[in-house]
This record gives sequence, C-alpha cells and structure tokens, in this order.
Amino acid sequence: MPQFDPTTFTSQIFWLFTCFSMMYLFMARVTTPMIARVLEARVAKVEGNLQKVTECEIQTTHLNLEYEKVLERSRGRAHENLMASITKVTAASAKRKRDINDTMLARIQTSELNIEKRKRAAFDSLKKIAESVAVGVVEKLTDLKVNNQSLTKVLNEVIEHKVA
Repeated sequence: MPQFDPTTFTSQIFWLFTCFSMMYLFMARVTTPMIARVLEARVAKVEGNLQKVTECEIQTTHLNLEYEKVLERSRGRAHENLMASITKVTAASAKRKRDINDTMLARIQTSELNIEKRKRAAFDSLKKIAESVAVGVVEKLTDLKVNNQSLTKVLNEVIEHKVA
C-alpha cells in the first residue's frame, strides 16, 4: 500500500497541513461568517415576528374590548326597542279592546232596546188578540154585546196583576 510508504510521509504531511489550512481559512473567513449572518437574520426575523405577534395580541385585545362594548350597546338598544315595541303593541291592543268593548256595549244596549220594543209590540199584539178572543167568548157565551173599553180595562188589570 503506497500511503504507508515512509518515503512519501513528508509530502503527505505537507499536503495535509496545506489542504487543512486552506480549508480552515476558507471555512473561518467565508463559510462561517455566511452561516452566522443567516443565523443572525433568522434570529432577527423571529424576534421581529414575536414582536409583531405581541402587538397583534394587544391590538386583538383592544378590538375584542371594543367589540364587547359595541355588542353591549347594541343589546341595550335592541332591548329598549323591544320594550318600546311591546309598550306600543300593548297600548294599541288595550285601545282596540276598549273600542271593541264600547262597540259591543253599544250593540248590547241597542239590542236590549229592540228586544224591549218587540216585547211591548208582542205584548200589545197579545192584548189585542186576548181582547178579541175575550169579546168573542163573552158574546158567544152570553149573547151580549160587550163594550171594548170596559173589557180592555179588565184585561189590563188582569195582565198587570200577572206581570207584577
């Protein structure tokens, strides 16, 4: 094996140190600073993003508080509007109920008057029928001519006595 030949050790050691030194210098002067710059940029970016996240969290907290205030005001207004609507509807309903009650009371009173008139008319008609029947019965039974006024007076007394 030629690498273990002692005559070539010196040249191998020379090239080892030369290549190692070149590689070391290249790494120390070029590659490592580039990697350091990339890492520093990464750290700066991460820190910037963390700061933005913190700012966004604060802004979100403020927006949530503002949203809650607006929501509470809106709920309050909605409740006020609802209560106002309920009050209006209740008032309108009460007015309509009063109007209907007044109308129905007027109709009942009118109906009662009509019933009373018809009752009187029927009673008067009944009186006339009773008078004519009574005159007919008395005339047939007694063969006498009966005076309508006296018979009307007697019938009125009997009817008033029965009604009272």
